[in-house]
Amino acid sequence: MTQEQGEEPQVGDEERLVWSDAARNEVIAAFMSGLSDLSIWDFTPLYEDRIFHYTSHDGLLSIVKNRSLRATRITHLNDASELLTGQAVMREVLKDFQDLVSVDAKRLLDYLDERIAQAEIYVACCSKAARDLTQLDRYGEVSIALDPNDSLTCWDDENTMTRSIIESSMEKGWREVLYDADEQRTWAEYLFGMMLGVAKQEYFFEEGYFARDGLDLLLYWYGTFLAMCKNQHYEKEEEVRYVVHINSPSAIEHRASPVFGITPFVTLRHYSQQYSRDLGRAYGRKDAGQPYKMPEIPRLKIEKVTIGSAPYKETAIQGVKSLFRTEGYPETPVEVVMEEYRKVR
Repeated sequence: MTQEQGEEPQVGDEERLVWSDAARNEVIAAFMSGLSDLSIWDFTPLYEDRIFHYTSHDGLLSIVKNRSLRATRITHLNDASELLTGQAVMREVLKDFQDLVSVDAKRLLDYLDERIAQAEIYVACCSKAARDLTQLDRYGEVSIALDPNDSLTCWDDENTMTRSIIESSMEKGWREVLYDADEQRTWAEYLFGMMLGVAKQEYFFEEGYFARDGLDLLLYWYGTFLAMCKNQHYEKEEEVRYVVHINSPSAIEHRASPVFGITPFVTLRHYSQQYSRDLGRAYGRKDAGQPYKMPEIPRLKIEKVTIGSAPYKETAIQGVKSLFRTEGYPETPVEVVMEEYRKVR
């Protein structure tokens, strides 16, 4: 920064750094030229074609009976190294641009990486690939075709919609994972500009911590970026993800995992205004001490089930159809692709 563009920050009585408008404009000019009309979601647009969730027979049973998908904390996904891809890209951007700005961006990035370990950011995973035999083999022999336009939301342990999801910053929906290094870099540069803008406006205390105002949203953006970037080695999976940020402990559940031991997750279910109204009426009667009945949980929009292998093909198909009928789902196509599946085993 030149003296003409802005002065050094002044330390006031509140021990905060005060940055001039010229300094803030320098950041915008350097890092957001051509990107100022974009939002964080413009780098990974909504995906609106049919999607496929690969799981096990137990997973299929749980999804149908509970009428929900699990979204897992980003630090507890199947591949423990997933977040490293996005972190490496951000470090490259930091290295290339650190000398152009007068704020300690490395310190802020270190702070965010430290906070990510406890951030309540969750993702549900699906694929654009239909009947992908490799994923059937890897994730448990079952593929569930879903409608990506099914409106999902998070529910807490009392079966009421979690109010504390950050709604204003999140256009909910399924989005394509970024595998291309250039696309990841472009998104990282945009996010880096946002980081610097926050850093220039936030309090900076002697003990080395940034103020919370603005940082929760920045942490969500950063966590979303990390969740949506994967190594090109996995691009054949054609993954799409649904990201939510939760700050309500009552919405968080835990399950046993062979990789991490105990894994935090949240529940995503179909959302309808009618169901929300019915819940409100039920809890109103409950609070008034009157008899009440909980409304039926809406069903996910499951369009098809594919099974990789089954000793008795027709028996397997009839078992799944019986499950769907029992749980009140409409007639759903079921197929077994045993012959093709054997070729990849």
